[in-house]
Amino acid sequence: MDKSWIIKPQSSIAYQKRTQEFIDFAFKGAKENDVVICPCKRCGFRKLKSRSDMFDHLSWSPFPQGYTMWIHHGESFVRSSTISPSTTPSMVEDTNIVEEPIQNMINDAFGVYGNHANEIPSASNLEIEQEDYVMPSSTQERNEAKEYYELAREGEQPLYEGCRRYSRLSFLVKLYHIKCLCGLSEKEMTMILELIKDAFEYANIPSSFYEAKKSITKLGLNYVKIPACPNGCMLYWGEDEERETCKNCNTSKWKTNEDVSVNKKKKKIPAKVLRLGSLSGWNTYTGLACPSCNFQTTPLHLKASRKWCFMGHRHFLDRRHRFRLNKIRFNGEQEMRSPPRTLSGHEVFEKVKDVEVIFGKKAVKEKSVKRTREEQPIEGDSTQCDPTKEVKLGGPVHYRWMYPVERYLGKLKSYVRNKAKPEGSIAEGYRFEEILTFCSRYLENIETRWNQPGRVDDDPIDDIQTASRVAELFPRVGKPVGGSSYYTLTPTEKLQAHRHVLTNCPIVDDYLKQFRSFTQNQMRRSQRSATEIDKKIRNNLDNIHRPDKDVLISLAHGPFDKVKIFTAFNVNGFKFRTLERDNILKTQNSGVFGMFGTRSYSSNSDTQMRFGGVPYYGRLIDIIVLSYDGFTVPMFKCEWANTINPRGIKIDKLGFTSINFARLLHTSEHEDNEPYIQASEAHMVFYVDDESEQGWSIPVHLKPRDLYDMGGNDEIMTPIEPYPSQNLEQIFSNDDLGTSATNDDNS
Repeated sequence: MDKSWIIKPQSSIAYQKRTQEFIDFAFKGAKENDVVICPCKRCGFRKLKSRSDMFDHLSWSPFPQGYTMWIHHGESFVRSSTISPSTTPSMVEDTNIVEEPIQNMINDAFGVYGNHANEIPSASNLEIEQEDYVMPSSTQERNEAKEYYELAREGEQPLYEGCRRYSRLSFLVKLYHIKCLCGLSEKEMTMILELIKDAFEYANIPSSFYEAKKSITKLGLNYVKIPACPNGCMLYWGEDEERETCKNCNTSKWKTNEDVSVNKKKKKIPAKVLRLGSLSGWNTYTGLACPSCNFQTTPLHLKASRKWCFMGHRHFLDRRHRFRLNKIRFNGEQEMRSPPRTLSGHEVFEKVKDVEVIFGKKAVKEKSVKRTREEQPIEGDSTQCDPTKEVKLGGPVHYRWMYPVERYLGKLKSYVRNKAKPEGSIAEGYRFEEILTFCSRYLENIETRWNQPGRVDDDPIDDIQTASRVAELFPRVGKPVGGSSYYTLTPTEKLQAHRHVLTNCPIVDDYLKQFRSFTQNQMRRSQRSATEIDKKIRNNLDNIHRPDKDVLISLAHGPFDKVKIFTAFNVNGFKFRTLERDNILKTQNSGVFGMFGTRSYSSNSDTQMRFGGVPYYGRLIDIIVLSYDGFTVPMFKCEWANTINPRGIKIDKLGFTSINFARLLHTSEHEDNEPYIQASEAHMVFYVDDESEQGWSIPVHLKPRDLYDMGGNDEIMTPIEPYPSQNLEQIFSNDDLGTSATNDDNS
């Protein structure tokens, strides 16, 4: 496609034909109702149009002659002087396009769309004649276009000569992100920039934070300052935006300084700007503290503590409720009042119709005078509502109480750097945090408030490259914490740990089934199967297909005798510590819980094996890392409470589980014992000593703070332990009610 047609008259056949070909290229791969950027003079690369609308626009408006590289319509930009303007898009279309996150961020910030709009030509290649270039219609749009290309230029400009990792803009964005995340002041940022500028003389870095702030500000998300009358009469907004004086009191919109010379030009400063001020809420100190009950409260002032309390809550109960007749358990009186009712609109109007509202600042501040209940105005009656209705409308209290609001207000106050202008500091701080949140979505490997690492960093260290099949069977999970030491396993320990790895490896299931069927009548326990399975695998290596052969060879040879041993390990969002280390600390991180499959028989003569999940509770003793040929497996050695015997576990009538660690399992050095589990199978519990029964502990199941159960893993089901509920009606006996009713009748 020859691009020389763009300079031909619109009425020519070549212009009409090539225009249609351009539109076909721009809408290549688009759906029927899709829209793209229209390059006509009227739209000016700012509006999205359909195929037919774009053809109409380009038919009566000339195609921009300077737009020879169709970067906004799918053509990738090639920085090469050998490419002529007549190069067809199809020749450039097959080139590899590298995504540039910074350029994508700029395009999204300014609303520039296109298939490959992130490919922006440099200023030297963008030679467009002023009379032919489509200039925006307004001053604001021209400024936006200028800022767009300035940011695009900074996004391409390397931080220093030869730097490929950072551009000037990406460096400033990440540096400013650190400022917002860590709460650094502008003075601290200026000192850091001065140090970097002094250390790296030829780096393209601004010398002060003020200069860096200019680049970040161009990304937008601005706010508008609305001037106001100093007396609070009006806002200079909308139709009154251009006024210079107040239309009510004729006060000037600007600050005046008589000391400044009339001939000296100075920037005008508004006398007052609209800010979000503090609103006085309902007074909750006096006897009329409840906005719902208002005059129907029964306040009582406690002289010793000098506080107010409120009585008479029984009038919210049903009229037939027996608490209303009980005088002994309450204040010695029966409660026959009805609950407070919501005022009607007419009643609200009758109470507030005589209230005079004067806008603006009062000339003299009136002194507060204590009033009696009868004299006090009823400003809060319009907010009255029945508490029952309020609960129904509001829903759960934790969705509407003040704690989240107060936390957010504290966050806004943390933005304040200039205490003389707190509102402006809050506005600037909030604005730049929003900008950096937007920018962080386009940057990789950057910590934000939304993707901060968890309290327990359990991401594995990828220092060893493993085969894909090994990574699938034995994925690297968790991360050891602290230093390590080496330990040589005894033959029994090695067999116990290796057996657990074998019995939990999917590719060994067939060998386990064959072994169990062979030994079903000879031995019921499969703990001794590790050695026999190793032999069977080695004897059948020739019949194993390639993907699993290397793994099975490593399993058949077994782990190395020497292992690494640690005292702490992060996995599954928990930080586990050994019991020996826990004994010298105030915290407890050695509790382990797991749901494991167990084979059982009803009696010694029973030959039918039954398999089911049994909860196991234990304490962590050792943390080892088994080393095989090609992969490693972290293991936990625990002391397990006897949860298969009533002497080691019990559940009380309230549903609480108790564990007795005086009754343990797998404590001897016999090879049949199973003290080891894989680290990925461990879940943390916290043991609370039962004060009523010595030696018993109540396990409390913990949940990682930053881990959310999305319902995908249903293998481990831990019952929710119930808490005892209170039945208030059982507190009062029928004798009390009968006595009170009889006394009332006699009186």
